[in-house]
Amino acid sequence: MQKIGFIDIGRDSALYIIERKGDRFEFKTQKHFHCSDNYEISVPELPDGVDEFYLSLPLSALDFRLLELPFSDAEKILNVLPFELDSIVLEGAESIISDGIILNHGSGKSRVLAVFVKKAVLSSILEKLRNFNINPKVVTSIELSRVIKDFSPDKLLNPVQTDQKERADIAIEEIKKSTINLRRGEFLYTGDTERIIKSLRQIMVLGIIALMIFITSFVIKTVVAKRELSFINRDIQKIYSDIFPEDKNKFSGLYQFKSKMKALKDKETYLAGISPLNLLLGISNINRGNIFFSEIAMDSDKVTLKGEASAFSDVQNIKNVLADILDDANIADSKTSVQGKVLFTITGREKKG
Repeated sequence: MQKIGFIDIGRDSALYIIERKGDRFEFKTQKHFHCSDNYEISVPELPDGVDEFYLSLPLSALDFRLLELPFSDAEKILNVLPFELDSIVLEGAESIISDGIILNHGSGKSRVLAVFVKKAVLSSILEKLRNFNINPKVVTSIELSRVIKDFSPDKLLNPVQTDQKERADIAIEEIKKSTINLRRGEFLYTGDTERIIKSLRQIMVLGIIALMIFITSFVIKTVVAKRELSFINRDIQKIYSDIFPEDKNKFSGLYQFKSKMKALKDKETYLAGISPLNLLLGISNINRGNIFFSEIAMDSDKVTLKGEASAFSDVQNIKNVLADILDDANIADSKTSVQGKVLFTITGREKKG
């Protein structure tokens, strides 16, 4: 749901509050305010949560010229209006903001009602509204929207009077599609862009905060990991001292364990059979992919691995990988199960040294 404030400056100036739900617009309330002939504005306290504003100027604030132009393209008409008005407006086109309404066209020609306001007048009105935190998205005219229906120049001098309810209904139509919009050029509405920039800034700030949290978390985890590693090394050192009390050297417990294992292995002339621990450790460290081992058998000279795979190519791949820890690795058997899996048997001998 979007809440819209429509500022209607006129004989009986009012602020209309309109709620938008999807494509539906609903008039909610109105508040009258004072506006003098020189546009001294005193807007009442605004309701909370107004998302955007529109502004309607009275015909008395606007000037008009009827033009005949040799084309009917709306964008082209807007582009040439300043040049057409430059010779008509006493102060020149640089002193006004203009828009145009195509009244009728045919045979490549258009009858256009040029609508313009002095920059000084529009700037003064917008500045006074800004004092109440009001920045209109569109500057249009409720009275003008009535005039251009069955247009005649006399209606610009003697506009049809409308009651407050009818003006509120026209305000909704102007929100849907404005008759004119004098927020052009230097008065172009930039509220949406400013909101986007503000959102991007907020995202950047949140990103920096998230990065700081990540860095802080990383530092904390690193400190905790170092402390835990210190505790583990201390425990390893204690275990090592219990196993080898005769060794008085105080190095890393893990390093001392490895040194002892190497020394024992260097002294070993021959160990009958297979070392199950080394073999299982080797198998656990290889990349098995989609391979599942269901049975591992070992005897004094032979290793037998049974398992299942998704495809025969996977069996060949695991056989090649096992060649790093087994000598003479071969696929002794392979067949397809009822479930479509490949059952295989690989044999080999544990590598020595």
